[in-house]
Amino acid sequence: MAEEDEEEGTEGEGGAEAPEGKKKSKLLLIIIVAVVLLLGGGGAAFFLMSGGDTPEGEEVEEEQVTITYGTVEMKPFIINLADNRSYLKTILLLEYEPTLVGELPEQDEEAPVSPNSGERAPLAGNLPGKLRVREPMIRDAVLTLISNKRREDLISSEGKEILKEELLEVINDAGGLEDAAIIAVYFIDFIIQ
Repeated sequence: MAEEDEEEGTEGEGGAEAPEGKKKSKLLLIIIVAVVLLLGGGGAAFFLMSGGDTPEGEEVEEEQVTITYGTVEMKPFIINLADNRSYLKTILLLEYEPTLVGELPEQDEEAPVSPNSGERAPLAGNLPGKLRVREPMIRDAVLTLISNKRREDLISSEGKEILKEELLEVINDAGGLEDAAIIAVYFIDFIIQ
């Protein structure tokens, strides 16, 4: 009889284990599915946020665009300085981006008209592309800027650097192009007397 009670007890426990076992297996299945979904979602988010298809340890080769800048030497400037005792002789080298300068316009379209003869002036000068038409205005802007400087303003290297920045601004403004085509100004010759 004791043996029967033990057998019944195991059956009872076994019968009770069956519904609990189903609950545990369902709970375990739900937890596994949730973990897989979380890991999959996290992995997808990481993949999308990190840029994707590059294996770890490999570097992405960026396309290198090489821009070749042109240079042009302007005709010499001899300018009286503001202190009326000194003058500056300088030659400027302009570094420019050819794509912004464009092609030289037709003389008939862009050349300035002479007030005396009413004819178009020849496109003299050595500036590239569309800047050639604006060379008189560019030279005027440079002359105006430098003639307002004093000898003391230009002797130091700091003064020359400030002048380069100012020249860059006035040359690009006088150039009349939408974008700043001149990217740097260099002094080839710089003599103050």
